[in-house]
Amino acid sequence: MHVLMGPNGSGKSSLAYTLMGHPSYQVTQERFHQEYKKGSLIITHQYKMIEHLSINSVYVLKAGKLVAQGDKKLAQEIEKHGYEPWQEG
Repeated sequence: MHVLMGPNGSGKSSLAYTLMGHPSYQVTQERFHQEYKKGSLIITHQYKMIEHLSINSVYVLKAGKLVAQGDKKLAQEIEKHGYEPWQEG
């Protein structure tokens, strides 16, 4: 399971809609797109909806660049402190 999180307006929904095949968006790597659609689920605005699942990977992106990655520990830090450590710069 992978989770995409970020502040409002950062492009999370646009990316998700693109990957899920929304007609307003275009995917240029069709092979990846078909594989993604086979096993994808989007859950939005449901805080702690699936508490019983564990976190394998957490990625923090800023302006399309990976600025941090980790596991459950990073997710806990983000939950506690938010994204402010990556907002500067």
